[in-house]
Amino acid sequence: MGNQTEGDKIFVDEFVWPFLIPLMTTVSCTIALEVLAHILMSLVTIVVVRKCLRIHLIGTAEHAYYCTLGLFLCVGECLLMTNTWWMRRLFTHRGLLRTHMGLGMLCLWPGFIGILMKCINKVKQNAMEEEQYESHCTSKHSLCGLLGYFLLVGALGTGLSLVWYSEMALHLTHRLLGLSGFTTLACSLWFSFNTGFARREWSARMVICLKAGVMIGGFAACSSELWTLAGETFHSLPAAFIRAFDLADSEGRWGPIGKSVH
Repeated sequence: MGNQTEGDKIFVDEFVWPFLIPLMTTVSCTIALEVLAHILMSLVTIVVVRKCLRIHLIGTAEHAYYCTLGLFLCVGECLLMTNTWWMRRLFTHRGLLRTHMGLGMLCLWPGFIGILMKCINKVKQNAMEEEQYESHCTSKHSLCGLLGYFLLVGALGTGLSLVWYSEMALHLTHRLLGLSGFTTLACSLWFSFNTGFARREWSARMVICLKAGVMIGGFAACSSELWTLAGETFHSLPAAFIRAFDLADSEGRWGPIGKSVH
């Protein structure tokens, strides 16, 4: 560590091990989070889908099968699609946008089937047990699931509008709706592991692992989108606001201006 002087200012240089430098960059952290999100979301989906297929998609298994595939994996991958570092090197920007649009429209269909199947099964169950009527839509799992689905419908509507009207406000609204929808649906999946179906089909240790996978994978998928969203919000701020709060934007990085020590 050494000190450098320039006029009446003193700049402090701290020693950093060379192998730690790439680990502390924003790009490296983003790449690590993206890889972690892909792995954990895929593992959770494989475990749930495999279990549902083993019991032949009977009852709640059919609901879990379609909703996990459509409203967790497809939505998560759709969220990562526009920011992922490796796909930008394999596909053109137009190709990524088309894939993003395709996944966005595709995820709603299996999600709708999963919700519809659960509603039908619940109506049949309540008809057979009229004395023990139970409303499924009052649970945290179902409320988060329905809210997340409607947020995705809003994200789809704003996304299709962007094809004709490319405005920053509409773009930010689209990203906020998509991010909020995925976060809410990830919470719904997390709450689903508290239900009787999960307790019957998996051990307590496996349920804990699945919950951890959903929570960490969901956070990793959202973090990259949050960083991009914050950057776009920063770029849309007036120049006077940026100067007033002492913010800088250099080489594609945004944040506080580095201060010198007097």
